Amino acid sequence: MSAVTAIPTAKAACTTNGSIVTCTGAANPLAPSYASSASNLTVNVQSGASIGVLLGIGGTALQLTGDNVTLNNAGNIDPSLLGLISLLSSGTVVGNSTAT
Repeated sequence: MSAVTAIPTAKAACTTNGSIVTCTGAANPLAPSYASSASNLTVNVQSGASIGVLLGIGGTALQLTGDNVTLNNAGNIDPSLLGLISLLSSGTVVGNSTAT
């Protein structure tokens, strides 16, 4: 049986190098969020970086659902970054419901 490894989905101004994700600069207005289900991931949101949600669509700005995830935030993770506050938006979701 082979192990399946989750591949991070980078959408915001984030780059992945192995298990380290670095987010820099302004969020892309067409894809301002970042989501990953990878485990053992370290996400660094640099000073001046921004992550948000699509205007009018909602969702989660930063979603990290793997195991053993570390988030270092010196930037701006904001569900209302691109416009009005949405009741269907959240800033950050870290963790999963898997019991170990």
